[in-house]
Amino acid sequence: MKTFNEDIVCSHGGLSILETERKLVSTEVWTKLRKYFPKSPKFSQNQELCHQCLTLEQEDKDNEAVSKMMALDQKSQLLNLFHEKNRPTLTKWPQGTDVLYVVPLFFVDEWKKFIRRPTKSSPVSNVGNTLLLCPHGGFMFTYESLINGEAQHVTLLWPDEWEVISRLFIVDHSISIHCLKQSTSNDGSSQFTTQPELCWECRESFLFQQQRDLREYTQATIYIRKVLEDKGMKDAAPELNASSSEAEEEREEHHKLDGGTDPDFSQLQDNAKRLKLSDGAALFVTNVTKPGGIRRSTRHRKLRGEKALIVSANQTLKELKIQIMHAFSVAPFDQNLSINGKGLTDDSATLGNLGVIPESIICLKADEPIADYAAMDDAYQVRVPEEGFKGTGLLGH
Repeated sequence: MKTFNEDIVCSHGGLSILETERKLVSTEVWTKLRKYFPKSPKFSQNQELCHQCLTLEQEDKDNEAVSKMMALDQKSQLLNLFHEKNRPTLTKWPQGTDVLYVVPLFFVDEWKKFIRRPTKSSPVSNVGNTLLLCPHGGFMFTYESLINGEAQHVTLLWPDEWEVISRLFIVDHSISIHCLKQSTSNDGSSQFTTQPELCWECRESFLFQQQRDLREYTQATIYIRKVLEDKGMKDAAPELNASSSEAEEEREEHHKLDGGTDPDFSQLQDNAKRLKLSDGAALFVTNVTKPGGIRRSTRHRKLRGEKALIVSANQTLKELKIQIMHAFSVAPFDQNLSINGKGLTDDSATLGNLGVIPESIICLKADEPIADYAAMDDAYQVRVPEEGFKGTGLLGH
C-alpha cells in the first residue's frame, strides 16, 4: 500500500515529471500533513525533476518525430500501394511488364497500420516472404490457384514498387511471377512461371490438409433450399414456397426500397435512385461489379424457401434430417436431399464423409402432393376479409 505523496515519486526515486499529478502547498499545510503522514516523501518547490525520466521523455519525442517522418517518406514512395490504386491483376496480365512481385498480405496490412498511426504502431522492418514458402524454399501457390481464390493471401507489386520495398525493408526472399510470351503460338498465349518454383510435394500436402480441414469443422453454416418439382406451380404461388415470416420480411424489404407510401419520401428518393443508376451502380450492392477489378461480395444471399442451419462434420445425415424436419416441417422419411446433383441417402454417414462442407447448399425435395389450384384458391381466400351476410337483407341495405 502506498503512503501519502508516493504518487509523485517516479520509478527512479525522484520527482515525477508529470505536472498534473502534483500541487504546491504552503508550509503550514505541509506541517499538518506531515503529522498525519510522517513517512511521506518531501519535495521542496525548487526540487529538480528526475533527470532519467526527462531523458526518456525526450527520447520518446524524438522517436515519434522519426516515426512520423519515416511514415510520410514511405507513404510518398508507395502511394498507390497505400491507397490500392492502379493495382496489377493476374486475371488480366498488365501490358508493359513481364514480371510481378509477391509479398504477404499480412506485411501490407501491418505496414498500412504504421502509416496511419506512426506514433501508436511499430514500424515494419521485414517483408516476411518466408510465410509464402515451404520448408524446402519452394513457392506454395500456382498461377492458376492464385487466380481461383488463393490470391487473398498475397499482394501483387509492380517492379518499381518492389525496388522501393527492397530498399526500405529487409527482404528475406524474393518471390516473382513471370509471363513468358510463346512466339510459336498463333493465338498469343502465354506461359506463367514462379520464382522460386512450386514445391509439388508441399503443395499436395497443403491441399490435403485444406480438404481435411473442410471435413473436420464444428458449428459451421450450411443452407437448405427447398425445391418443387412443378416449376409452374412454384411460379404461380411464390408465397406458398416460403414461410409467412419470410414473405413478410420480403414485403418489408420491398417497402423500404420503395420508400414506403409517403409521397414526399418517394420524391426525395427518386432523384437519388436515378443518380445511382446513371452512375452504373445497382440498388443491391451485393451484385455490384464496378470497373477496376473490385470483386463481388462473397456473402451468401439467402433465397426464399432457404434456411441456414448450424451443423458439425461428425453429425450424421439422420441428425441433419431431424434439424430439417424442425425447420421445414417435413418428416425425415419424406426428405430427398442432394448436393451438387448427388443424392444423400446414407443416414448413418457423417456430413464430412458425404462431402458437405461449410457454406454448402443442400437441396430438399419433399415427398408430398403438390397443391392444386383449388387448394391455392382456398389458401388465398383465408386472407380475404369475411363478408358475412353481404347481399342479404340482414345487413339492412
